[in-house]
Amino acid sequence: MSVVFGHPYASPTLSITLKNPSLGDAEQHDIKTKFHISMDNTFYSTKATPATKTLTLTFPFLDKTKYEELITFLETSNGSEIKYTDQNSQVWRGYMLADPAEFDVYAKLGSTCVEAARLTLQFTGSIV
Repeated sequence: MSVVFGHPYASPTLSITLKNPSLGDAEQHDIKTKFHISMDNTFYSTKATPATKTLTLTFPFLDKTKYEELITFLETSNGSEIKYTDQNSQVWRGYMLADPAEFDVYAKLGSTCVEAARLTLQFTGSIV
């Protein structure tokens, strides 16, 4: 299974497919609840829809090719709305928040001499 990022959202011309992020990634819900007090001191709350979520995604083992492809994608889509298709085939609409993206590059992966990187980034958006 894998996840796909596409840019721009409406009709992606640039996309990247990555293996699923690590299990246990953080998810922050923002249901945009607003509270109001009327003139007679009555409290009201309203909820704006759709609710947005902020996802913290960690990709633990990116080889050098995917690493460079992802850097190109992040530079191209910087500040633009993107499409994110998660491992459950749900389509999200939102933005990357990681600025800069946090890359950790390893000299070798396990007992091999393959260069690998770990990336942690944040995506905020809503399911379409």
